[in-house]
Amino acid sequence: ITWVTGVQTCALPIYTFADELGSFSEYLPAFLQSVEPMLIDTQILWLLTSQTTSRRWENATTFFAQLTAASANTDFSLWALTAFQYAFGPWETPTSPTGIAVRAACLWYVHAADRLWTHVDNDQQQDYKRGKWDRYKQCLIDSQSEFTDVGTRKEIGHALAQIKRVEAED
Repeated sequence: ITWVTGVQTCALPIYTFADELGSFSEYLPAFLQSVEPMLIDTQILWLLTSQTTSRRWENATTFFAQLTAASANTDFSLWALTAFQYAFGPWETPTSPTGIAVRAACLWYVHAADRLWTHVDNDQQQDYKRGKWDRYKQCLIDSQSEFTDVGTRKEIGHALAQIKRVEAED
């Protein structure tokens, strides 16, 4: 994508957690072309200049979760479901989640729990049901003891705190 902002032109490759997993790549450029470039140029540059691939995933996930939480007209919450699926696997064949997948799922709860809960509580989207919400929450609880990495355990704690908060407000 090439954006012209004032006198500056920047050509940026766009990465998301889903891109790294091989999905959604065709949707992102169209979205970014429809958004005011000045609004997100700096954030995208910051997202893409981090040092590690896993940090890029986390930064991009955080960005889209925050965008989902902040805007009534922009909702990437279906990407949260993708993150949850990658973290906790299909129910029929459970897998051991990776740290990056669990952290990405946690970031959706940390930054967009209110929006996700609204979908569950108001039955606004078919893919957001209370049973799935409870299942993902239980997977997070179970994951606390599986990870020795302090960062992952900390994110799980933050995510569970946000889940508890939105459930209590109901």
